[in-house]
Amino acid sequence: ESATVIHCGQSPISRMPEVDSLTNHGINLAKVVSDIIAHYRQLLQAVDSIEENYYQWIEVIEILQAVMSIIYEPQLLEDIAKDICLTLLCKLRWRSNFQTGNDIGIRLHHDTSKVLIACSWHPSSKDTLPTELLQCIVDSISHYIADMQGKLMLEKWKGIEITTAIGLIDSIVSCQGNEEAIRSSLTNWNDKIITCIVECLRYGDNEIIEKLSFKILPKLCKLQQDNLVTLAKIWMHIKHLYQTEVESEIVKESVALSLVCSLADFYLTPDPESTILSNDEFWQIIQTGLMCYNSLTRKRAIYLLRYALDVLEKENISINLDQSDCLFKWNPNQKQQLIPIWESYHLIMQTLEETQMLEDKAILNKLYIEQFFFLSTSKIHVIKPVLSRIQDIISATSDHEGLALLHISWLTTIYKRMFSHESKLLIKWAILTYLTSTSQDGEGKEVIHTAKNFTSKVRDITFSITETFFFTDVITALNNSACYARDTEFSRDQPSSIAIALIPYLSSQLHLIAESNAKVVFLNELLETIVKERLGPYPLLYFSYAISKLQPFPAWDSSALLKINMMLSDSISTHPTIIKAAVQCFVLQALMNMIKLVCKWLSTASQDSHDVSYPISKILSNKSEIVDFLRISVTDIVNGHNHDLGSSINNPQFTNIPALGRLLVLIGDCYTLEANTNSKEGENNIVMLPWQIILESAISTISCLKKSTYVSQEKIQNAMMLIYNILSEMNLDDPVVQQYPYCIMNKQLQLVLAPMVTTLLQFARLQMHSPGIEIVNRFENCRLCLKVMEKMIALSWKYSIDYDGFSESMGAMFTLTTSCFKSLSDMELIEENPLEKINIVMVAAWISKALVANSSADFAKTPNYQQILTCIKDFIPKVVVIHDYRKDILDIHSHLDKAFKSLVTAEYIKCQWVYVSFLIKLAMEKQNNDAEKSCKILIPEICRKSPVELLDHAIDTLDIAPINTAESVLKCIQLLLPTVFDNNELTCMRIIGSLWRHVNYCKQSHDNFWPTLASFITTILQPYFIRHIDSDSVYCMMTEYTAKLLELGNSQQGVSNYFVSQFESVWSELILESDRSDSLHENAKKYMEMIMRRACTHGSSYRKDIMHSQDSTSFIRSLGPTFPVNQLFSVQNDRCDYLVRVHAINMLCQLSIDNEKHKKFVEGYLLGLLDQDEGMHNSKKRSFINSHVHFTRCRIWQTIMVLLPFIDEMFAETFLRKSLKLLHGQIQPSTNTVSSLCSYLGMIFHVSLATTEEHQESVIESALPLILPLALANNFGIRCFAQAVLQKIWQFCLQNNLTSILDRFSVIELLFADKANNIGESTKQRQKILENFYFSAFHPVTHYSIQTIFQTLPRLTLVCDEEWISPESFICLSPSLWNTERYIAIFNSDSSLEVCQAGNFKSKSTASNDPKITDISEQSENVQQKITPWKIFPIDDDSILAKQVTLSNGKSREDGLIVVASLIDKAANLGGLCRTCEILGVSRLVLNNKNLMENREFQSLSVTSQKWIPTDEVKIEELEEYLRSMKQLGYVVVGVEQTANSNDLTKHEFAKKSILLLGNEREGIPVPLLQLMDECVAIPQLGTIRSFNVHVSGAILIWEYSKQHHFSGST
Repeated sequence: ESATVIHCGQSPISRMPEVDSLTNHGINLAKVVSDIIAHYRQLLQAVDSIEENYYQWIEVIEILQAVMSIIYEPQLLEDIAKDICLTLLCKLRWRSNFQTGNDIGIRLHHDTSKVLIACSWHPSSKDTLPTELLQCIVDSISHYIADMQGKLMLEKWKGIEITTAIGLIDSIVSCQGNEEAIRSSLTNWNDKIITCIVECLRYGDNEIIEKLSFKILPKLCKLQQDNLVTLAKIWMHIKHLYQTEVESEIVKESVALSLVCSLADFYLTPDPESTILSNDEFWQIIQTGLMCYNSLTRKRAIYLLRYALDVLEKENISINLDQSDCLFKWNPNQKQQLIPIWESYHLIMQTLEETQMLEDKAILNKLYIEQFFFLSTSKIHVIKPVLSRIQDIISATSDHEGLALLHISWLTTIYKRMFSHESKLLIKWAILTYLTSTSQDGEGKEVIHTAKNFTSKVRDITFSITETFFFTDVITALNNSACYARDTEFSRDQPSSIAIALIPYLSSQLHLIAESNAKVVFLNELLETIVKERLGPYPLLYFSYAISKLQPFPAWDSSALLKINMMLSDSISTHPTIIKAAVQCFVLQALMNMIKLVCKWLSTASQDSHDVSYPISKILSNKSEIVDFLRISVTDIVNGHNHDLGSSINNPQFTNIPALGRLLVLIGDCYTLEANTNSKEGENNIVMLPWQIILESAISTISCLKKSTYVSQEKIQNAMMLIYNILSEMNLDDPVVQQYPYCIMNKQLQLVLAPMVTTLLQFARLQMHSPGIEIVNRFENCRLCLKVMEKMIALSWKYSIDYDGFSESMGAMFTLTTSCFKSLSDMELIEENPLEKINIVMVAAWISKALVANSSADFAKTPNYQQILTCIKDFIPKVVVIHDYRKDILDIHSHLDKAFKSLVTAEYIKCQWVYVSFLIKLAMEKQNNDAEKSCKILIPEICRKSPVELLDHAIDTLDIAPINTAESVLKCIQLLLPTVFDNNELTCMRIIGSLWRHVNYCKQSHDNFWPTLASFITTILQPYFIRHIDSDSVYCMMTEYTAKLLELGNSQQGVSNYFVSQFESVWSELILESDRSDSLHENAKKYMEMIMRRACTHGSSYRKDIMHSQDSTSFIRSLGPTFPVNQLFSVQNDRCDYLVRVHAINMLCQLSIDNEKHKKFVEGYLLGLLDQDEGMHNSKKRSFINSHVHFTRCRIWQTIMVLLPFIDEMFAETFLRKSLKLLHGQIQPSTNTVSSLCSYLGMIFHVSLATTEEHQESVIESALPLILPLALANNFGIRCFAQAVLQKIWQFCLQNNLTSILDRFSVIELLFADKANNIGESTKQRQKILENFYFSAFHPVTHYSIQTIFQTLPRLTLVCDEEWISPESFICLSPSLWNTERYIAIFNSDSSLEVCQAGNFKSKSTASNDPKITDISEQSENVQQKITPWKIFPIDDDSILAKQVTLSNGKSREDGLIVVASLIDKAANLGGLCRTCEILGVSRLVLNNKNLMENREFQSLSVTSQKWIPTDEVKIEELEEYLRSMKQLGYVVVGVEQTANSNDLTKHEFAKKSILLLGNEREGIPVPLLQLMDECVAIPQLGTIRSFNVHVSGAILIWEYSKQHHFSGST
C-alpha cells in the first residue's frame, strides 16, 4: 500500500509530498524499500527476460526514484544498485527495444540507469560501489571487443550489453551536481576506459562508434584536468586506425576521422603540446576523408579543414616551415596569399556536396529518388560559378621557381572528388581540366600541369599516392562512355574534347620523364592498367588511338605482348566489330612504336637505325633469316612442338596455328608490296618468298597421304589446319585481294598448293574405307580435308589453270564421287557405322560447292562433268533423305559424346541442305533442260518430294536444327518459293511468315542474326517478286514485311540501313530503267513511295549507346581511306541510323528532272510527304524542339527541299496550296501571334530575294503594304522583327535601284534616317535580328545544296547535332553519283554560312536553362554557399532513428520554444513549418496527427526535417488541457492572432520557455483557447490583405524568437 501511494505521485524526480506524508505517519520507508528489493530480487532471478512486464518494472523504478532522497543506508543503496538496477539492465536489451521502437523499454532503460548512478555516487554509498560499476562497464566493453574479434568462450555473457555500458558512461560523465565525486572516481579508471573505448572503435558498428566518439570521449577528456597524456595516447590509436583503414580496400566510413572530429576542440589548438596541426598524418586523414565515397565522412573532413584554417587564421603560428616535403605548410607572413587560396579550396569542396543532401538510404523511396535526381540537375547552377576557382588551386600548386603554396595532393583531392560526383557533366569537365590545365615549368615553358607534377616525382619502380592517381582514379574515370560524348561544337567525324586531349597529355607525360628506366616503368604501368581496367569499347578506342600517337620508345617486352593478347582476346571480344578492328590497328601501331626487339634477325635489321619504327625494307632485306625462321616455325607446328610465347627471346615460337598462318600471310604481303614498290622504281632486288621451302614440312606431310593413310593423325591435322588458316587469312573472296599486286602471292601459292588437290581428294576417298582408323578420327579427317579442299579449289581454279592438273583433279573428284556414293549400297556397313553416311553427305556437299565455284574453267566442257552428274542423279534417293532430326539423327549417335553428337548432327543437316540447294539450282538451270535424259535432274526427283513438301520440311528444319545451319536451309527456301508461288500463294505466305519468326528468334544470336536477316531480305526482294509486284498478293506481302523490317530497324540498329542498301537494286530496276518506268504499275509506285518515305524519315529518339556508336564509327571513317579498317569495312555496311536517310536521298538524287516518269513519281511522293506531315500534326503527339515528332517533320521538309527542282508550274499551284494550308493550320496565329507573324515576315523577305528579276519589283510592291503596319505595331517583338525585315528589303531596293518602289515608299527611308528613332532598346533588338544568319548571310537560291539542307541549317537552327549529316557522308556512299553534275549541289559555293553562329528567330533572347558546363572562364566574386550544420554528424539510418527517438523523449534539446500547430489542417503548411522549426532550433513541434508526416505534400516541403526535430501529437480536443499543464511547468503561451489586445511583434520580448500557438488557416485561434493565452502577438503590416499565410506567420515569429535567444550574441 505504501508503494502504491508513492507511485501515485506526479513527479518521480524530486522528493514528493506523498513520501513526507507517509514518513509523518510513522511508516518505515526503508523497511518498505528493503521488502520491495527482496521481492523483486527473487522475481528477477527467476526470469530470463522481462519484455512482458515493462510497466511493472517501470513502477518499481519510479518508486526507487521517489524514495532515493531518504535512503542513507549503504547496504540498501548497494542492494538497489546491484540486485535491482544492474540485474535489470542485464535483463534488458537496449538494442532490441531501440530497433523495434519500444518507447516503454527505452524509458525503463533510461530511468534504471539514473537510479543506478544515483546509488553509486550517493553520499552514503560504499566507496567500492562506483568502482564495481566502472569495472562492470569495462568488462562489458572488453567482452564486446572479444566478441567482434571472435575470441569468445562458449558460456553465455551475463553482464550488461555494450549499448547499456555506453549509455551508463554517458550518464555518468553527464551527471550534474556530482562532478567532483565522479571526477575523483574516474581518476584511476579514465585511462582504462579510454583504452577500451579506442580499441572498441576498431571493431564497433556505426551506432557504437558514433556514441563513443561524439558523446563519451570528449566528456572523458574534459573531466581530466591534465589530459595531455591521454590525448597523446588517443592520437597514437587514431594513427593506427588510419593506417588500418588505408590498407583496407573498402572503407565505408573513417573512424579515425570521426575521432579527430569529436576531439577537434582538444587537438586543433595553438598549444604546441596538444596540437596535431603540424602532423602530416592529420592532413592525410583530412585528404582521405575528402576523397571518401561516404558523404558524411567528406563533410566531417571539410569541417575539420575549416576548423583548422580558422585556428591558423586567428593565431600567429607557423606550421612545417622547416620541412621540405610535407602536405601542409602555413606561414603567418603569407596570410594574404594563403587565405584566399584556402577559401577557394574550401568553397569548391563544400559546393560539391550540394548534390549529396539526399544520399540517406532511409529516404531513397520513389518520392525522394525523384527529388534526388531533380536536385542533381538543379544544383549545376550552384556548382558552375565555383569551378573557375580551381585555377587558383592550380596556380598555388605550381612550383615554378620553388614557390608552391599548396602541395599537389590537395589538387588531387579535388579531382578525385569530382570524378566520383553524380553529375556526368561535372565529371567530364573535371577530366578535361585535369588533362589540359597548364602551368610553367622550371624553364618558363607552358606544360600540362598534372603531367608535370606526375613526372617530377616518378621513381624507377614505385609511385606515390599522387602519382598513382593517374593509373587508378583518372583511368577509371576515363572508362566511362559518357565522357566521350561528342561536343556540340564538333562535327560528327571529330571525337570529343577528352579524346583529343588524351594525345597531348600522354605525350607530355612521356616527354617530361627524363630517365629511360622511368619511361619503361610508365609505359608498362599504363599498359597493365588498361588491361586490368577492362575498358569499354569507346574508351578503349580513343585510349588506344592516343597511345598509338606516342613517341616511339622501346619499353614493351614479351610480357607486354601477353597482356595485349589477353586484352584483344578477352576484353574486346564483345565490342562492335568496326571498333574492335580499329582498336587492333591502333594497338598494332603502338606495338611497332613501343616493342623491344626480341629476334636476332630483327635486331640485325635495325642495328643501324636509332628509330624503333625502322623501315620494313630493312627487315625484308634479311630474307634468308626470315625464311629459316618461318620454315622452322612451320616444322615445329606440324610436328606439334608448340612453346610459350617468349620462351626463347631469340627464337620465339607460336602458341597456335592461326597465329603462324596470319604471320605467313602478313610477311608475304609485305614482300609483295615491297616488290611492287621496287618494280615501280625500276629495281627488282627482292625476290618473292620461296613458299615451297617454307611450307616444306606441311606439303611433305600431305604428300605422304597419297601413299599411306597411316601417317600420324596429329601431323596430318596440323598440316591441313595450317594450310587452311593460310588460305582463310588470304581472304580470297575479297575483290581487293584478287587485284594487283596481291594476286601475285595468290598465284605463287596456287603453283605450290595446286598439286595437293588430287592428293587430298584421294585422302578423302580413303577415309571412307579405312578400318584401321577410328570412325571419329575419320569423320574429323574427312571434315577438315574437305574444308581445306574448298579453300584450295577457290585458289587453284580461280586463275589460269594447268589443264593437265585440272583434268587429273576432275578425275579424282569423279572417283571420289562414285566411290562414296557406291558405299551407300552396303547397307550392312551403314547400319554398323552410321557416321559413314555422314561422311558421304559431307563429300556430296563439297562436290556441289566445287561444281558451282567461281572458276576460270568451264566444268561443263570436261569429260567427267556429265559422268559426275549422272552419278549424282542415280544416287539422289540414297544421299538425300530428309529426316525427323529430333528422332532419327540423335538415335544414330546416342553412343557418342554429347558435344561431338551435336557437332555431327549440325554438320549433317547443313551438308544435306547444301546438297539439296545445289540440286535445286541445277534443276532450274537452262543447260539442265538441254542435257541428256540420263543426267537431267527434275525438282520432284529431289528427295522424292514436291516443292511444297520440301518447303515444309525446310521450315521444320529451321525450328529444330541448330541456328548455325540455317543459312543452307534458307538458300533452299529462297530458290523454291518462286517455283510454287503462282499455284500455292497461301503456302508461300505461311512459309514467309515462318521465316520472319525465325529472324526474330535469331536476334538472341548476334553471329547468326545478320546472315539470317540478309537471307530474308534477299527472299522478299528477289527478282521474281519484283517482276510480279503488280499482283495484289505479292504487293501486300512485300509491303507487310518491308514495314516490319523498317519497324525492327527502329530498335535494332543497322537493320534498316542494310534493307535500304539492298533495296537500291529494286529502285534501279523499277524507277531508273526507262523500259520499267514506262509501265510502272500502281502497286509498284505505292511500294516505292512507302519505302522512300520511311527511309527519308527513319530514326527513332537517339539513345546514348547509339549516339556513341555512330560518333565512333564516324571518327573511324574520318581517318581516311588509308586506314586499314576503312578498307576492310565498306561505308555501306555501317549500322548508323542516319545512313538510311543518306541512302534514300542519294537514290532520289539519281532521278532526272528531264524524265517525265521521274517527275510524275516525285509529284506523288511529295504529296505523300505532305500528307504524312499533316498526319503527324493531327496525331496530337507532343512536339517540341529535338523531340521525335520534331525530328520526323524536319526530315520530311528536308526531303521536300531536295526535290524542289521537280516542281514545275503545273504542279506548283497544287503543291503550294496544300503546303500553305498545312503551314497556316500548324502555326495557328491566333494562339501564338508573335512567332507566327515573325515567321511570315521572314518568308516574305526570302521570297523577295528568290523571285526572278522580272517579278521582283511586283512582289516587293505587294509585300511592303503588309509589312508597314506591323512595323508600327504595339507588340514590341512584332514591331522589331517587321522593322528588321523592312530595313533589309529597303537595302535590297537601294542596291538593285528599284526606283518605282523607292519613290512610292520613300517614307521608309525617313524611318531609318531619323536618328531620334534609332536610339533605344528597339534599335538594339532590331540590330540583333539583322545579325542573325537568316538575314545576314542566308540566300535561298545561292545556298541551295545538300550541305545547307542537312548540315548547315540544322546547326544554325539549334537542331540536335545528331541530326547533322555532312556532305561527305553522301559522297562516301555513292562516289560515282556526285562525280557528275546533279540538279542539286553537294557543297555550298561559298563559306558565308559556315562561319555563322547558331541562333533562334525570337525577337528577345531567352535565358538558357541548359545545365551544361561550358564557359567558366570568369570567376564569380559572389556565389551561393549554403549553411552547413557542422556540429551534427549522424552515421547512418540507425543513428538518425536513435536521434529521433531521443529527441521525441525530450532528452536532447534544452527547454525552449514549443510550436503548437494542432489547429493547422493543410499538410503543405505543416511541412514548411516543420522545416522552419528544425532550421531555427525549435525544441518541439506539436501536431494534431503525426501521420501527416507521411503525406507526400508534407514531405515535399519538409525535406526530411521531421527526422531532426522532436514531435508530439496533441488532438484539438486535448489542446486546452495540454496548454494548462504546460503553463504549470513554467511555459508562457503566446498566440499568433490579431486581437484587441495583441502586442506588436516588433516590441514583444519572448520568454525562454515559450509556447507558440498557431491558428487554423481559415478560422484562426478559437475563442476558448484565446482565453488561455498569456499574450497574443500580431505582425504589423502595410498592405491591404488582412493576414499572412499561417506558415509565414509562424516563420516570422520563430525567427524573432531565435533572434532574441539564439543569435543575439552571434557574429
